[in-house]
Amino acid sequence: MSLKAIADNFAKRSLKERRLMTIAVVLVVLLFGYLLAIEPALKGTEAKKRLLTTQASELTTLQSQLPGLRARAADPDAGLKRDLADHKAQLAAVEAELLPFHALLVSPTEMPDMLRSLLSKYQRLTLERLKTPPAAPLLNTVANAAKPAATANQGIYRHPIEITVSGSYAELTAYADALQHMTPHPLWSGMTLKVIEYPRSEMTFMLYTLSLDHPLLAI
Repeated sequence: MSLKAIADNFAKRSLKERRLMTIAVVLVVLLFGYLLAIEPALKGTEAKKRLLTTQASELTTLQSQLPGLRARAADPDAGLKRDLADHKAQLAAVEAELLPFHALLVSPTEMPDMLRSLLSKYQRLTLERLKTPPAAPLLNTVANAAKPAATANQGIYRHPIEITVSGSYAELTAYADALQHMTPHPLWSGMTLKVIEYPRSEMTFMLYTLSLDHPLLAI
């Protein structure tokens, strides 16, 4: 249908019909305009609003973390220093508890001579071996990488000593009883008995003492 025919058909309509047709055409144009321009723009706006909301949430999270990040940037070893301070405080507390008992323990440098002296009272017993393995820290401590291990002298040290004597079972048990009742006395970590040739046996005593220093025992 040509434009002239459409115009003639429109002119033949009543005034009311022409108005309704005009309104319908305008509504159709507005609808197409909304679909082509306004709706995509609204969708884009909604997407931007969601993006802004997400970014605002992330910004809030970063702002809450900022004080901690600044503190770590100012002193990155702050956490390690706190842990080290806690370990030192625990060690100091244990050392303070040990001090009242320190006088009751055998000095690491004196223990071998004391064991030999006690053994000399048992003429039928023979000293087979006397070993003093290296001392070791009683507690696990935080190593200070800035100091050589040889200069790290803080802590409580466990000084082991092994003494093996041979003789009759009766003499060995008597010596064991004397070890338990000597004053001051070492601490026990174990004991083994081995029969060599009846009636001769060997008894090994695993003993140790504690101290706040780290001397080297030479046996």
